[in-house]
Amino acid sequence: MTDTRLIHNVGAGALEWLWAHRDGFQLEPDVDPEVGFLERFKPIGELAMICKVLFREGVAGSRQAQLARPLLDHAWRETLDGGRMLVRGQLTEPLSPIPFEVYLPFKELGYSQPEIERAARLNHRLESWVAFEATPTRRLGLSAFQRRFGLPPRPPEAELRDTTWLARTPEPWTVEGHIAYDVTHNVFHLTDWGERPDGLPPGTADYLATWLPVWIDDWLDLERWALLGELLVVDACLPRPTLDERAWEGFAAAQQPDGAMPALRTMPQGAPDEVFDIVYHPTLVAPTPPSWPRPGPCPGWPRHHDGPSAYSVARRTARRRRDSGSACQAGGRLSAPVGHGDGRGPGGSARHTDGSGAGSAFPAGGRVPADA
Repeated sequence: MTDTRLIHNVGAGALEWLWAHRDGFQLEPDVDPEVGFLERFKPIGELAMICKVLFREGVAGSRQAQLARPLLDHAWRETLDGGRMLVRGQLTEPLSPIPFEVYLPFKELGYSQPEIERAARLNHRLESWVAFEATPTRRLGLSAFQRRFGLPPRPPEAELRDTTWLARTPEPWTVEGHIAYDVTHNVFHLTDWGERPDGLPPGTADYLATWLPVWIDDWLDLERWALLGELLVVDACLPRPTLDERAWEGFAAAQQPDGAMPALRTMPQGAPDEVFDIVYHPTLVAPTPPSWPRPGPCPGWPRHHDGPSAYSVARRTARRRRDSGSACQAGGRLSAPVGHGDGRGPGGSARHTDGSGAGSAFPAGGRVPADA
């Protein structure tokens, strides 16, 4: 298990960078609403969610706490104008859930904007809200947000849990970038970011305990730091987190001296605002997985349960494909949200650039090759 000082040092460095670049969390009030006025709200929602986790657990180091609260105050007072920009966003797109989703973690941390709350209650009564088309993971997240706000979820979360990719526990080697992000957000919604680890159905928890270490090793080898960071958060949300030492050491080594975390391999080059848009997400993820105040791995708890053979085969396959150059290379832009799985909620921005959408080194096709 990783020394938690390493984890806290990574988190503190990331918050230092975010504070120094806080002006990157800016809106574009003059943009034509037809081209995405609400897109710039998503990094702010992510920031609030991450800070909420830190404050909730009470495990953030003193320097982290010193930076997290001013970051939130700056985002609320300066960027969101005391919540008035959220109201403007809601008026621009009356049925969009984004202002509500961005607002909720602020509300949970003591900030208030009555007009957004009234809009949330009104939209909740509309059939259009229930009919809003979304991926299963996104829909699960919307219902979780309603519950946290104090509204009866529509539809109920219990009706949605079995509709996601993760609930079906499919062939683990078919995971690629988009699926992996859906998996992470599914876990965040079911556990409320680790607050309720028992929110994971037993079969899902067992599946993740077996295969999450494989996925972590895979994306560590591919140096996809944004996705690796989210998978490390998932590990921290499990009933028995491993805090994998090799993965955390690799993640920490990728962090820059100023605290920035590259999304893929090394830091990008470009104008400051362009670099911010690429790296703010993996940097935001970095402070998230502290050592939760729950028991760690139990003595004798097998890291991969009863699947070491399948694990070994998958790892050999991944390494062979990587070494032969057949592992998927970077190319396109990938929706890599923190909060939602289809790029339309806070954290659902396609601005997260960490490589190709098909990032797994595992073979597709439903089975591990016999000759691996």
